[in-house]
Amino acid sequence: MTDDAPYSPSTMTRRGAGLGLLGVAAACSQPASAQIARTNPLALRRGIGVHHMLNWAEFDRSGYRWPPFTRADYQSSDEEMANLRRVGFDFVRLTVGPDIFMASEGARSADLARILRDRVTRFRAAGLNVIVDLHPTSRNPMYTPERLWDGAGALVFRRYVEIVGEVAGVIADLDGVAFELMNEPQAYGVGAAHRWQEMSQRLVNSARAQAPDLPLIVSGGFGGGHLGLVNLQPVDDPRIIYTFHYYAPLTFTHQGAIDDASHISNLPWPASESSLRNELRATTQRINAVLPANQRARAIETARNELREYFENDHGEATITQAFGNVARWADQHGIPRGAILLGEFGVVRFHRQYQGAQERHRTHWLRAVRAEAERLGFGWSVWTYRGDGGMALVDEEDVLSFDQPSLRALGLNAG
Repeated sequence: MTDDAPYSPSTMTRRGAGLGLLGVAAACSQPASAQIARTNPLALRRGIGVHHMLNWAEFDRSGYRWPPFTRADYQSSDEEMANLRRVGFDFVRLTVGPDIFMASEGARSADLARILRDRVTRFRAAGLNVIVDLHPTSRNPMYTPERLWDGAGALVFRRYVEIVGEVAGVIADLDGVAFELMNEPQAYGVGAAHRWQEMSQRLVNSARAQAPDLPLIVSGGFGGGHLGLVNLQPVDDPRIIYTFHYYAPLTFTHQGAIDDASHISNLPWPASESSLRNELRATTQRINAVLPANQRARAIETARNELREYFENDHGEATITQAFGNVARWADQHGIPRGAILLGEFGVVRFHRQYQGAQERHRTHWLRAVRAEAERLGFGWSVWTYRGDGGMALVDEEDVLSFDQPSLRALGLNAG
């Protein structure tokens, strides 16, 4: 997932590469041949997103707090890491906020390199493979996901390309590690597919200049979903894993957590298990209970539109089968092994603590259906997420060794 908070445009100045990055030559996209000898670069079967350790670095008007990532909530013990392996995960997708890397140079860049290698090598010592995922957020308004998409020639993206090379160099010699070049590219609109094709090629070239053998992970545009991937021309590189995210229908997976579905709760999946009339009545009661009178009509109308679309389209298991089948056909057409396709994120907001998301049986039904279809087609998967805010975390901060047992069962992991 990515943070989509608004930002204020500001002037930025180009900073020098902090880790001795070699010059990166911009390159146009090169059509990939279906005959290229492709491999499965790294075994990634069952993973989980780890979003609390190297993202959302403390930042205010004076800059980043240094040294970064030192607060207790950025930490995970060796026991936690071993527990991830014990319940059945074989890799973690470790999100890394690129903003602090982009804003740093010299000694600070060297500090960040040491911190990153420390986190990765500790997971590896626990027997877990690691995806290092550059995961833009809106913490620093100079380096938001949207600004990275403002243009392939913009200074902000140029700096990002440099950082891709730097990070690749930091982890190039580590085994069991793959590098995801950008989480959920915000490539929407006319010409987005072509522009992202060029931009992703630049990222691949930058990483390859520093790490010729490192497995790389690339997604399509359109927020990294399956439609973006099937519109991507594969890169002419046999050590690339292709990824897509799946949160559909969004009204169900993000109920109670995004604006248009913020007052929708306890929604069933599939939709046929309830009705528009029943859910609109419950949502209206909820809105009347929490909002002042002058805000209710608009909120009810927004919820009605979301619910109408949800019930008219009944996004059940057939929808999952169709979407994943399109990805499988795309992979087959381009000679990409199914094991080199990764379902990089999927999840549902829980009805738990302050979050009022999906009922447990409907949430776990969706998780099981998505996971099973990915496995049936030979895709690896990474569920969102281990710890943190947002409502999809599978453990509580008070007891990070205790996983939600229904979630583990739905994922085919070692419950109990």
